[in-house]
Amino acid sequence: MKYRFRYREEWVPAELLENTAILNTRRGIVVFYDTTTKEFFPIICVTINQVEKLGDVLYFEFTTNDLIKYGSRNDRTNEYNSIIKKYIQGEHFDGETGKLTKFVFHVNKELSEFVYDNDLSSWVAILNKIGNLHPFLGSIFLRILRVANSNGDTIKPKEVNSQTGEIGYVLRGHETYRLEVFQRARNDFTTFTPFRLNLFFIKDHITPIKESDVVVGKYDKLQLAFLTKWRKSEVRTIIGLKGDEGSGLDIPEIYVPLRITRDVWRLVGSISMSTIGIVTAIAAGYVPQVLSMPPTIISPLLSVLGAVLFALGVAWLRPMYE
Repeated sequence: MKYRFRYREEWVPAELLENTAILNTRRGIVVFYDTTTKEFFPIICVTINQVEKLGDVLYFEFTTNDLIKYGSRNDRTNEYNSIIKKYIQGEHFDGETGKLTKFVFHVNKELSEFVYDNDLSSWVAILNKIGNLHPFLGSIFLRILRVANSNGDTIKPKEVNSQTGEIGYVLRGHETYRLEVFQRARNDFTTFTPFRLNLFFIKDHITPIKESDVVVGKYDKLQLAFLTKWRKSEVRTIIGLKGDEGSGLDIPEIYVPLRITRDVWRLVGSISMSTIGIVTAIAAGYVPQVLSMPPTIISPLLSVLGAVLFALGVAWLRPMYE
């Protein structure tokens, strides 16, 4: 997925502000720094797509890659903390006091000590590492497991915008899809009042089928469903997930880019059927003469058949205009 970070210039080393090009196309790691424990928790590997200085702000746009893999999944052992401190120790970070004066660091090395993967167990390990830290004590974590079509086939993420390289899901118009979401809280999370996780949409290209599911415990698999509308041309839109307001919990909102394609064969079939219906209705007055048959039987039948075919063709086309 694509994300962006913004930093005021006071949080960026001068050498990077003066030469932002050295960061373009570089691999990086997004790290959470806990100011209470003075620990660094690497989260995910990214590829930097764009770095731009906008006045007194440094703008980053990046694509996420694999998660950081921790050796232990169920405790707070953090084997990467000392590695990160070794890389950034110096003018902008005091290892003794834990004082951090800059938020962006350029490390001209391969960072070979880090292990990456995108397995669900790595995601669980990360939330267990940071779930007990103060900013996340009331957090519920969400992860999309998969998007599946009406046949149960998994739709894999792919590029939805060739100009920006944005990653999301490419779906067919006028088809039903199921969205499966893994909901998880840290292991020692206290009980909470059940709440709903809701599906919402940007623009009028989606019809909800099951637009919410109830979260009742610390972990569960939630399922939601929707129907893509059929359009005359491809459209790009977004679906999202958000929890009930007033739940008292920190529930992240998730936005998922979509590209909905038109069904060319449906369009061709609709036009063909309507055309055949018109031709059949017109032919109703001529076929009896050609075949030397009584028009009282053949003509009404052909007229009705033509009307039915035309109506079916129009009915197939109608979803494009809803």
